[in-house]
Amino acid sequence: NKQWKTKLLSEILEEEKAQFFLFRPIYSFSILAIIIFGSIFFIFTEVKKASPSQFLYSLKRFLEDSYLVFTPEKEKSKLMLIQTNERLNELEDIIKRNETEKIPIAIGEFQKKAKTAAKNIKNLKEIDKEIISNTKKIEKNKKNIENILGVKIESEELESAKKKIIETLINDLEERTLTENQKEVLEQAKEDFKKGNSEEALTKILSLINLIK
Repeated sequence: NKQWKTKLLSEILEEEKAQFFLFRPIYSFSILAIIIFGSIFFIFTEVKKASPSQFLYSLKRFLEDSYLVFTPEKEKSKLMLIQTNERLNELEDIIKRNETEKIPIAIGEFQKKAKTAAKNIKNLKEIDKEIISNTKKIEKNKKNIENILGVKIESEELESAKKKIIETLINDLEERTLTENQKEVLEQAKEDFKKGNSEEALTKILSLINLIK
């Protein structure tokens, strides 16, 4: 009876051992997959947070440029403006962390992206609400950062593109049938534009476009 129990226990252990080695490759593959996907997710997260002069920043820029290649032509300007605003967000983060030595590098990155975006905007045949909204965000962020730094961040190409956007929109609105109140708002936008207050001009123009459409 004791021998029988020992034999039965031995058979059970052998069977469990066989099952363990049978499923071991599956377990190993699952663990390996978790490690790989976890590593990719970690790297992707770190790349998104990367700022100028950091090791992963070149990869971040490469991924952005690659994404642009596969973006439809009519959507490229919007994406470029979003990326330009991202450069300002990076600059703001650097200022908050008091990494003063990185500020000139971050400003340079903003100016490069702004120049590329501006060239693309100048070739646009139509300017939609997203272009206006993203341009307004850039103007607002840029002004806030300039107030913090106490210096003006030069970007001639972007300023030129912004003027083109505002002038095109004003000309378009002047051709439309507007109510007296809407005409008054348009005149205020034109006055803001003349004074160099692009953010306020864009806000009023966007509100008019939303009302008309």
